[in-house]
This record gives sequence, structure tokens and C-alpha cells, in this order.
Amino acid sequence: MTRRLFLALWPDDETRAAIVAATAGAVRRCGARAVPARNYHMTLAFLGAQPPEAIARLAATLSFPDPPFDLVLDRFGHWPGPRVWWLGPGACPAGLQALVAKTRRTLDGLAIGYDPRPFAPHLTLARKVGRPPDVPPPAPVRWPVAGFVLAESVAAADGVRYDRLARFSAGSRPEP
Repeated sequence: MTRRLFLALWPDDETRAAIVAATAGAVRRCGARAVPARNYHMTLAFLGAQPPEAIARLAATLSFPDPPFDLVLDRFGHWPGPRVWWLGPGACPAGLQALVAKTRRTLDGLAIGYDPRPFAPHLTLARKVGRPPDVPPPAPVRWPVAGFVLAESVAAADGVRYDRLARFSAGSRPEP
């Protein structure tokens, strides 16, 4: 049985609350299906369906490169094809670019497939957005990044749930 996996930045509670505070009005104006705040994350690599043994290989191999970095979420965006309204950085910090590059090299070395599309840093706020709302830019949210997670997408009765399977922190071994 395969599991639907992805690697992602996962905001701590304080950052998650700041994202909600900075975006709640714009999300309401979307008139679309808001993503629950508990599901907020920034995908680094979508791995898709993977066998259970891939989890152990990933947990034993992945690591977060030092040093930690800050990510500033300061702009809204909309992708009309998938009808997604998102929050992202106006500039992608070098630390995030290095993390994505290192992660993809590691996945290639493990022969674990992932979505090869270019990385577009964003956090999905709402889905099924036909037309983006006319709103001012959000108040910038500073997101201190010192790790990432291996997560699983699980279908649940009330929608999708994301379960964190492992955490990779700066200067440490993977944390279950």
C-alpha cells in the first residue's frame, strides 16, 4: 500500500496565527473554500504515492542545511488553472533555494520520484477561487525557518488531513 507523501516547511503555532491574522479578510473576500489553518504548509517537494519503505529511507537520509533563515510572506497570488489563492514571499531567500536544491539532489540520489516542476514558494490559502479578490498586499509575516517535515496527505471524512511523519531540524538528526 502506497502513501501520498510530500516534504514541506511547516509553520509553528505563532507563525500560523500571524498568517491567519494577516490574511483572514482577504480569504473571506475570495468567496471560495478556505484551507484550514491546521493544513498550512509550503511544499518543498511533492513525492506522490510512495511505498512504506520510502519513509524509512527518507528519515535516515534527509537533513536541514545550516543556517536557519527567515522567510517573509508579503504578497498574494492567484493561479487561475488550479484556481488557487496563495500567500508567498516577494523574494525567495537564498536559504530556501539551497534547501530545495539539496532536497532534490537527495531525492535523486535515493531514486525517489517527485514533481519536477520549478519550485514556486507559496502557501495555499483558498481553493476554487474563480477570480482573485481586489485586496491590498498583506501585512508581512516573518516565518523563521529552522526545519522541514516529511508529511502524508490523508483523505478524511471532513476533507484532507496532513500528518507529519518526521521533522528535520537545523543541527540535529531527524525527529519522529
